[in-house]
Amino acid sequence: MNFNIDTLIKMGKAHSLHCEDDYIVVENDNFLVAAVFDGCSSGVDSHYASTKHKYLMKEVAENFNWLWDYKKKHTIKDNVFYFVFSVYNELKGEKYEVNKEMLSTIVLLFINKHTNEYGIVFCGDGCCSINGENISVHDEHGNAVWYLSTVTDKQFEEYFENYCHYYEGVIDNNMEIAISSDGIESFMTKYGSYNKEYPQDIFFNTKNSLPEKYHNWKLERLYNVLTKGKLPNMENDEGLSNIDDLTIIKVKIDKDKTDEVAWFCKKEWTPFK
Repeated sequence: MNFNIDTLIKMGKAHSLHCEDDYIVVENDNFLVAAVFDGCSSGVDSHYASTKHKYLMKEVAENFNWLWDYKKKHTIKDNVFYFVFSVYNELKGEKYEVNKEMLSTIVLLFINKHTNEYGIVFCGDGCCSINGENISVHDEHGNAVWYLSTVTDKQFEEYFENYCHYYEGVIDNNMEIAISSDGIESFMTKYGSYNKEYPQDIFFNTKNSLPEKYHNWKLERLYNVLTKGKLPNMENDEGLSNIDDLTIIKVKIDKDKTDEVAWFCKKEWTPFK
């Protein structure tokens, strides 16, 4: 599989000192992991919390191959469960005050490169898009977020099964998957244009929402022209601005190209005579 990965991270108007979001992308021969983190503003040093989650996840990703036992035939959900549980175990080793520090949400995309399966899990709120289907998980379960750092050992399985929104599937040709923090919601609800889902569609499903000239634009460039009101369908808007921090990771999977290259490399070559 060939992965084309684009990222965007922006501080929102409400956060004048620090961006409380962070993100990570790790890829090896077995899997690809991409995640976005959103620190809770009411927590202590929320920008540090999201970044700490990132570095703990980086350590897990770099050492996760020891769990890669094909004889056990783990499902993609098993992969995601054990990966999040490994991050949770790393968190437990940190010294912090539960419910006051290390409060950060996680939206995780895990791709098994051997089976072409993907799993997406929300540890808290956020958004994602799977092949053009936009999904928003926003302040679920009584307008509260259950942060990974506040879970106990006895609660973890219940937490994962009942409180974490989970999606999975098999990668199709030319598939696109995007994950983001819930900052995209502030475009849609606080500073939304007359078409309130327009910003989400631009970032997640650019080709379906904009003329062809924009299709290969990076997220950063799309963000700049969006906030200046210089995109189609914004004739009545001077530009949009997000209150909350905004982080997006967009992954385009081009299986056709990868398969073609693999076929070419394996094909026997006979020199011209």
